[in-house]
Amino acid sequence: MPRFALSIRARLVLTLLVAAAAVAALLLQVGWIIGPGWVWFYRPLPAALVYPIFAAAAVPFFVAQLLDRWRRSLRWLAILLLMVCCYAMKLAAVAFRSDVTEIPNPSLALVRITVENKYATSYYTDALAVSNAPLREWMALNPQLMPAMNLHTQSKPPGPVLYYVIFLKLLGDTPQAPLIAGLVLGALTTFSIPATYLFLRHLLGDDESAFCGASFLSLCPGFILFFPMFDPTYILFSTALIGTWYSALRDDRIKPSILLGVVLGLMCLITFNVLVIGLFMVGLIFIVSPQRATPRRIGIAAKHATIALATTAAVLLLLWISINYDPVATFISAWRNQHALLRQHADQRPYPDTIVWDLIDFALGSGWISVPLVVFYFLGNGDAGQPRAVIPLALLSMGQLVAVAVSGLLQLETARVWNFMLPLLMIPVGLELRRWPMGARLTCFAALTLVTAAIHQNVKFIF
Repeated sequence: MPRFALSIRARLVLTLLVAAAAVAALLLQVGWIIGPGWVWFYRPLPAALVYPIFAAAAVPFFVAQLLDRWRRSLRWLAILLLMVCCYAMKLAAVAFRSDVTEIPNPSLALVRITVENKYATSYYTDALAVSNAPLREWMALNPQLMPAMNLHTQSKPPGPVLYYVIFLKLLGDTPQAPLIAGLVLGALTTFSIPATYLFLRHLLGDDESAFCGASFLSLCPGFILFFPMFDPTYILFSTALIGTWYSALRDDRIKPSILLGVVLGLMCLITFNVLVIGLFMVGLIFIVSPQRATPRRIGIAAKHATIALATTAAVLLLLWISINYDPVATFISAWRNQHALLRQHADQRPYPDTIVWDLIDFALGSGWISVPLVVFYFLGNGDAGQPRAVIPLALLSMGQLVAVAVSGLLQLETARVWNFMLPLLMIPVGLELRRWPMGARLTCFAALTLVTAAIHQNVKFIF
C-alpha cells in the first residue's frame, strides 16, 4: 500500500504554490526568504530585462525534454541542449546589466568586471600580482603569501589563481584576458550537468531519474547565477569522488580507487571545500552491497581507502616535484586564514543560528521547489515504481546536508559554496520527478525557470 496517497496532480499544485509564494516573497522583498541580511541583498531589476530573456534562454531546455521523450537514443543530444540552456541563462544574467556596466546595449562587460573585482572573486587580482614570477617560485612561496592576498585567495589552494595566470600568459594584461577566462569558466561549469547525470545513473541505476535530476540542476539559481565563479565547477569533483568510491566499494576493484586518488590529488590543488563530501562517502560503506557482512564491507573500504590515499599522495608528490606545490603548508595556511576571517566576522556567523540559515540559503540556491519534491519523495517512497534500494542513498544525501550545516564547516553563502552538494539533493528530486508524467514535469521545470528569473531580478549575489 502506498504510504502517501497524494496524487501527482496534487503534488504539482503544491509545488506550484511554493513557487508562487517564493516569487511573491521576492517581489515583496520579504527578508528571511533570502537568508540573514548580512549575506544577500535585494536590488530589483526591470522585469522587461529579465523574464522575456530568461524565457528565450530556456527554449533549448524544453526542446531537450521533448527530444528525450520522443527518442531516448538522443539523450546525449538532449543533455547537450541542457548545457546550452544553462550557458545561455548565465549569459542572459550578465548581458543586460547597464546598472553596473553603464553600457546601454547588451554587453558581456559584467563578466570582466566580476573577474577583476578583488572582493567578488579575488583570484584574478592575485594572478596579476604573481603572473610575472616563475611558476615554481611563487608556488613555493604561496603558503607564506596567502595571508596578504585578497579575500577568497587567502583560504584556497592556488589552482584558481593558476587558472587566471594561464590566461594572462596567453593574452597578457588586457581586457580580453579576464573576459575570455570568465566565459571559459562558465562553459566549464556546464559540464557539471552531464557529470551529474552520470553520477545519478551510476548510483541509482535508473536513466530516467538521472535525467530528471540533471535537468533540475541545470535550472537551479545557485548553479546559474554565480557566474563567473568556480563553485559550480566543483560538482565535477564531488560527483567523480563519490562515483569512483561507489564503484570501488561495489565491485571491489582497484581501478576505481586509483582514479579516486587521482581526482582527490588534483582537487587539492583547486579546492578544499569538497573534502567535506567525505561524510557521504563514509556512509556509503554501510549502504553499498548490503548482502555483504558488515566486517567485510569495512575491510573492503579500508583496502580501497588505502589505495586511494596512496595514489593521492603520489599525485601530490608529483605536483610538489613539478611545480613546488606544498599541499600541507597550503592547507595549514588556508585553515589559519579562514579562522582568522571567521573571528573577524563572528557577528555575521552566530552559531547555531547559521545551521538554519545555511539550509535556507541552500534551498534558495536550489530554487526552493526542491524542498516539496524531496518531501514528496520520502513520504511516497512506497509508491509503485519507486526502487526501494535507493531510499538509503536519498536519506544519506539529506544527512550529508544537515551534517555540514550542524558542523559549521562551510558557513554562509551556501547558495554558492554548497554547489558541489547539489547532485546529492538531486537524488530524491530526480527519483520524485521520475514518477511524474511529462506534462507535470514540464510545468515543474517552467516554475523553476520562473523562480530562477525572479531571484535574478530581485536578489544581489555579486552585482
